[in-house]
Amino acid sequence: MVNFYISPLVLKATDKYLKRGGKRSLESLVLWAGRRTQNGDYCVVTCYFPSQHHFPAYVEVEEWAMREVLSQLYLRKQILVAQIHTHPPGITSPSETDRLRVSIHREGFIHIIVPNYGLIPLESLLHCSVYEYETGERWRPLSAGEIKERFIIDDHEVDVKRCRV
Repeated sequence: MVNFYISPLVLKATDKYLKRGGKRSLESLVLWAGRRTQNGDYCVVTCYFPSQHHFPAYVEVEEWAMREVLSQLYLRKQILVAQIHTHPPGITSPSETDRLRVSIHREGFIHIIVPNYGLIPLESLLHCSVYEYETGERWRPLSAGEIKERFIIDDHEVDVKRCRV
């Protein structure tokens, strides 16, 4: 099972950005990037806030903005690990548009939905809906136990994995 070691700075920056849109009842999107370790785990050390159009029921990232992110990933020798975006209150599962327009369709890619426009505690991901992409265009929801076990928010662990940028 692949684990995700997330820098607390990435989580804090993500939380701040999502809450900014949430205070206006608008959806927002953040991308997490990092590197793979020798044993296949991921170290998330960077977050991107691509240029986007915010709406109450969806968020739209322009193609040029995604190309810019991909260019930065190439320069930093990183890969896209997860897409995090907010939903309005009461909606915790990905819409059909979410499933089709996710940033990347790669086995193991993570899609995190933060409810209530991100106006919830984000110090852990337990209040979020987390999905993992599997072959056959299937998004598998992760249980609270899987989220707690596989998403480690700790700078020390990121350093130990030697994934600091």
